[in-house]
Amino acid sequence: MALKHFNDGGKWKRFGLVTPKELKGLVYLKDEVLVDGVGASDSEKLQLVCDHLDLEFALADLRSVWDGVGAAPLAGDRRLSVAILKEQAVFLEQCTQYADLCARLARTMAAAAPPIPEPDWQAGQAQQWLELIDAASVENRLSVAAQAVDSCGDLLLGISELHDAHPVAQKLAQAIEARDVNAYSLSPASVVLVEKTRADQQQRLRVERVLSDSAPGLVESVSSSLDDSQWDARFRAWTEAWHWAVADAWLEKRSDFEYQQKCWKRRHDVEEEIGGLLGESAALRAWTHFFKRLTPRESAALKSWREAVRAQGKGTGKSAKMARLRKEARQYMDACRDAIPVWIMPRYLVAEMVDPAPCRYDIVIVDEASQLGIESLFLFYIAKKMVVVGDDQQISPYGVGVADAAIAGLQQHYLDGIPHHHALSAQSSLYSNAKIRFSQNIVLREHFRCMPEIIQFSNDLCYASNGTPLDPLRAYPANRLEPIVVRHIADGYR
Repeated sequence: MALKHFNDGGKWKRFGLVTPKELKGLVYLKDEVLVDGVGASDSEKLQLVCDHLDLEFALADLRSVWDGVGAAPLAGDRRLSVAILKEQAVFLEQCTQYADLCARLARTMAAAAPPIPEPDWQAGQAQQWLELIDAASVENRLSVAAQAVDSCGDLLLGISELHDAHPVAQKLAQAIEARDVNAYSLSPASVVLVEKTRADQQQRLRVERVLSDSAPGLVESVSSSLDDSQWDARFRAWTEAWHWAVADAWLEKRSDFEYQQKCWKRRHDVEEEIGGLLGESAALRAWTHFFKRLTPRESAALKSWREAVRAQGKGTGKSAKMARLRKEARQYMDACRDAIPVWIMPRYLVAEMVDPAPCRYDIVIVDEASQLGIESLFLFYIAKKMVVVGDDQQISPYGVGVADAAIAGLQQHYLDGIPHHHALSAQSSLYSNAKIRFSQNIVLREHFRCMPEIIQFSNDLCYASNGTPLDPLRAYPANRLEPIVVRHIADGYR
């Protein structure tokens, strides 16, 4: 009551003179009850007094309970008493758990069929039950082992009755039946010897199979003359003899013409496959690099150029629509020209698609230039550099249907004073103009397409007289067909 009075804000004197009724008879608390040498005159000290009293009452109750069960008396020191109580509480918890386990086990035993009577847990019957369980387990293991031994004995007895059984099988069966440990222990050595003999026999058969495949007839030769002492010396030099045999077989195989042909064909196929893979790899890398460096503007221009070319069809018309499509295609090509490093197209498409301007392309390579007429001279105008590839020994423009006099008149009228204007005729080619105007000529001397006899015909006809014969590079097999055969046909006619 005094503690509640002070917690509610009350004091020892009301108006400094009168003691409140809640504290009547409790004035001794602040004078006689001391906390750390000071009277319990406020709520904090009174709370400590209450806690102390509660602890003393609790300890008294615990002493009474533990004394009732015959436990050791608690010490007089409060801290030591609390420590002893905690230790006894742990023991009590273990006893409670043990009792719960016994109760659950008793319920399980009662639910068994038939029910198992509950042992007297405090009289030592639980230990007797454990011993009985161990004995039953040992008996069960003994029964299983006996069954396994009897099964082995029956199996050995069945094996011993076979016509080709080894005598050791019967000895083992008899020892098992009589449970003669001494006799049984003597038999495994014989079994190990038999097993080793069997393994050696299997190894011999494997070796004979391998030798029969690798060295036919060797096994039969050795088997038919086992008493020949020469085999000992031969097998001592087995490794060297085998190496000589392998080398002889290798040389003989490679001297076979058909095998050589197979090797050459395989090499040719592999080289072609490698070349194809390299080409495919190079193409993929090139396309990958191309698309990575392609800007959106160039990509759109390239697609538009493709659509414009597709809309032209064959491109042979002369309508306003066709002229418009050609103009648009030239514009789109000019927009995407820098994105594509190499353009490959026939000369007439260059004239239609390219907007002519000086030095529009870094380099122009012209193939079969001897077959192109002077209408292709604009290629010199749009290129910074040119590589002209051709052969003046091959066909050139004929200028069929064009009068020479008309050409001469046009040359006189429009080209008077221009150097080499005679090369600007209907019979002139781009190659001949390049040969006249450029001095850096490179003559190719190697030829890889035709058989030697065929290219020799071309040498005799054209190239040898110019001092530039072609050297054939193509090799031919020994069983080839003759490319040129002269044969007289008696009943032939012209």
